[in-house]
Amino acid sequence: MVELDARFVVRLLEGGLLSVRNQGYRHGPPEVMAALARGEQVPAHAYYFCSVLWFEAPEGRLSWLGRTLVLATGTREGAAVRFEAAAMGPPEEVNKSMATAAVPAP
Repeated sequence: MVELDARFVVRLLEGGLLSVRNQGYRHGPPEVMAALARGEQVPAHAYYFCSVLWFEAPEGRLSWLGRTLVLATGTREGAAVRFEAAAMGPPEEVNKSMATAAVPAP
């Protein structure tokens, strides 16, 4: 099992920084985990990859992220990791549509 605890900073297009903490788990059968470690394409249904995203957002348009729980599922795609995330909370404060982001794998 891989325990995720990644921290990174995103520079926003309109200026400012968004701090992100991603905590979660990735696990599966040994042969699947070995294939992922070699950078091979593995179907997403073959392993578990889920996390919680925590944000420190500047005041303004994205400040709601700092008080919202965001759940994500991930897939490994070669040298990148793709996340699909959903914000949990009241509809008046949270856009519940799914967001996708690809980040370089460590």
